[in-house]
Amino acid sequence: MSSYKHFDPKVIKKRKKYRAKSEATRFELYVLKTNKHVVAVLYDKQEQRDVTSVSTRPKTFKKEENRSIDAFNIGKAFADVCKSKNIEKLAFNKLNYKFHGIIAEVVRGVRENGINI
Repeated sequence: MSSYKHFDPKVIKKRKKYRAKSEATRFELYVLKTNKHVVAVLYDKQEQRDVTSVSTRPKTFKKEENRSIDAFNIGKAFADVCKSKNIEKLAFNKLNYKFHGIIAEVVRGVRENGINI
């Protein structure tokens, strides 16, 4: 393996695969998390701006005893927002997070409500 990740053939192949899959859709979901809150953001790649977001921060959001349940509920609410905007297909950008725990629960909530990722 090369000492530079940028030139490693496996990394280049993986990057090309993600970009090809990502370019097929106009909208992208990315999830931000802190120690207290979870935010799901809908990003429009064509206009290069955030369209909308769903978060655990508002007082109207009813928090559960477990953060993973909150993350699943955020995913369901995000899917409802996407359906209201007639968006059926999204690309998912995991940023620097591992696809594990809270990030996976948000995506599971979105998928279970009928949005293709």
